[in-house]
Amino acid sequence: MSIIDKLLIKVSRSGKLTDGRKYLFIGPHPDDIEIGAGETVYKLTKKGKEVKFLICTDGRYGIDDELLSDEEKITVRKKESMASATLLGVKEIEFLPFCDGGDYDVENLSKEIQKVISAYKPDYVFAPDPYVSSELHTDHVKAGLAAARAFLRSGVPAQMRESGLEFSPVKGIAFYFTSRPDTYVKTTGCGAARLQSILLHKSQFPCKTEEEKAYFKALTFYLNLRATRFGWKSFRFRAEGFRYLNQVQAHCFPESGL
Repeated sequence: MSIIDKLLIKVSRSGKLTDGRKYLFIGPHPDDIEIGAGETVYKLTKKGKEVKFLICTDGRYGIDDELLSDEEKITVRKKESMASATLLGVKEIEFLPFCDGGDYDVENLSKEIQKVISAYKPDYVFAPDPYVSSELHTDHVKAGLAAARAFLRSGVPAQMRESGLEFSPVKGIAFYFTSRPDTYVKTTGCGAARLQSILLHKSQFPCKTEEEKAYFKALTFYLNLRATRFGWKSFRFRAEGFRYLNQVQAHCFPESGL
């Protein structure tokens, strides 16, 4: 990226990602927010910010237990999500009724996210990056695309009115699980809380057998290494990285894709 490109991006931005009052974190499944941005969530709530979790799917396929019905699996994952969110200081969590596995329409999901944005009125939205070439999980891609559409529409008064919604423009969207971070949040001292919140998703991380313990140990190493890498890149000890777009950069601004 040239100096001029960097300058174009810099002058098109205003404010800091952590300067908002209300934040909406969108997760494809019950544990994705914690893994992708849990340290940032914890930092925001510790600073007194309002944070809401919006979980797009019921996560039923995350539990492989033939003795449990689908409804029982959904209940387990909801309870784990609420416990995890509470540990991170999140006071509000909402679950959308879409089935795990990607068999739903992006547009329908986007309309539901629009409704939440209109009602909650967040300053910033966080969602998985749907434009990562290695991301093959349909739920992750669809959640990111739906969030991006809802974010852009939130800044168009006529479009919100046509949907019967109150105009509630979001300042920016920050993509986690991204391969192209350009914005970093200092998260020194937040790593332990994020790991504890992930462990509360016991159906996903039971850590009972040696194999399960080894898997979580590997995940812990990866997340810590990633946080250290982002810290070095942003001249901090530890950080989480996001790809950020505001309403200006989200269309007709190709430099944002560099």
